[in-house]
Amino acid sequence: DKIKYYNIIYNQLLSIRENIFLIQVGSFETLKKMYRYLDILEDVDQNYLIAVVEDQLNEENSKYLREKLKNSALIEVKNKGMDIGIFIASLLFLRDHNLKYKYLVKIHTKTDDQFREHVCDNLIGSKQCIRDNFSKMDNDPSIGMLNGTLIFNIHNNRSFFHNHMRYLHELSQ
Repeated sequence: DKIKYYNIIYNQLLSIRENIFLIQVGSFETLKKMYRYLDILEDVDQNYLIAVVEDQLNEENSKYLREKLKNSALIEVKNKGMDIGIFIASLLFLRDHNLKYKYLVKIHTKTDDQFREHVCDNLIGSKQCIRDNFSKMDNDPSIGMLNGTLIFNIHNNRSFFHNHMRYLHELSQ
């Protein structure tokens, strides 16, 4: 078992932007249903961290992501802890690489098609939607992250890491 918290498949974050999109992939088949949203993200000049659970990646999938989202990193994580495990491992990658962003937008491959479409439409459904969401965060300094179900500011909260490192360690066992 080679994964402790995450394995870096590639890191092509060559130009650090102001914001990052975190794309959590529990199922690559579900991500394929979201390709039209990746087409929108491809035209947004930000950074992308793609976190994929183990056994979901192959050379073709990795190549597709590398070519689609240019300024990105791809990590592989253990499939433990449901959504929170992959999220904490992703935040750890950001911290380990001293990557600090103004805002984080979290997208997830939820299996419920209707819920996933609703979330993606409202987070990344168009370039204008993305601009509007960044504007909302600009107008409310208590918001540092948007995702499908919550709006909160944990990615800028250093205590989040300290409080959850024990949990991350347990998830990696």
